[in-house]
Amino acid sequence: SIEYSINLTDKDQQITDKDQQLSQLNTDKDQQLTDKDQQIFISIEYSQLNTQLTDKDQQLNDKDQQLTQLNTQLTDKDQQLTDKDQQLSQLNTQLNDKDQQITQLNTQLTDKDQQLSQLNTQLTDKDQQISQLSTQVNEKNEIIENITNKEIITSNTSANRSISTDLILQQNLETEIEQLK
Repeated sequence: SIEYSINLTDKDQQITDKDQQLSQLNTDKDQQLTDKDQQIFISIEYSQLNTQLTDKDQQLNDKDQQLTQLNTQLTDKDQQLTDKDQQLSQLNTQLNDKDQQITQLNTQLTDKDQQLSQLNTQLTDKDQQISQLSTQVNEKNEIIENITNKEIITSNTSANRSISTDLILQQNLETEIEQLK
């Protein structure tokens, strides 16, 4: 009976040891399961993040394509602006040429105006000379008329000579008037 009791005690001890080992194994398994669960959770998160990264990468590729298209459009617009600048430069050159032509024409017009003014002054001077000569002719005609009237009355030979001289003078004056015209 003692032996049996010792044996039971040994068995109890062995059972207790086995229980502790089992408990420790359970604890270890639980920890391993918890670790596995955490790994699975991390794996799921990793997969989700990977999917998000793939989506973001696709979005970035799309944005990159849009940027490429926009850059192409900008290059086209820049070329159009360069072309417009060249056209404007050509038009400005043409405008400057036209301005120079207008300046030259204005100078010529001013010169012609001055020439016309000089000719008008000369014409006015000639008109004054003609007016003076006409006045002289009228005075001579009056003298001739007076002398003619006296000649008829007096029939003086010397008066006839004077009239002839006056007539010659009148003809000379009329010739001068014609030349001035």
